[in-house]
Amino acid sequence: MCKDLRIEIPLLPPPECNPNWKGHRMAKAEAVRQFRQDAFLCMVSERNRLRNFQAFDRCSIDVTFHVPDLRYIMDDDNARATLKPVQDALVDAEIINKNDRGVKVRSIGFIPYSDMAPAIVLEIHAL
Repeated sequence: MCKDLRIEIPLLPPPECNPNWKGHRMAKAEAVRQFRQDAFLCMVSERNRLRNFQAFDRCSIDVTFHVPDLRYIMDDDNARATLKPVQDALVDAEIINKNDRGVKVRSIGFIPYSDMAPAIVLEIHAL
């Protein structure tokens, strides 16, 4: 069984994922759906690279946002809210089991002016 897993998603959440976004609900639904699907594809390719991968029952996740500049830095509450499609994609890709009680987002960080920007890096650690 895999103890640690690193997943890189080469995009940032769209503004519609932010709970403070003001706009039409259908535009938000479409942006969230597309972001979840893109994250899912990145996760499936990483999962398929590993042999005999078993989904995590209990894990902690460290999230790092690689952002192009300081405008993309948000507080922890908004950052956690924008990660909901990513957490759903983790379940869709069978990386974590559906029981969310065993999953904790341990830390969220931002690296501005990163060479990797835009990207989200998930480091998943088994508990």
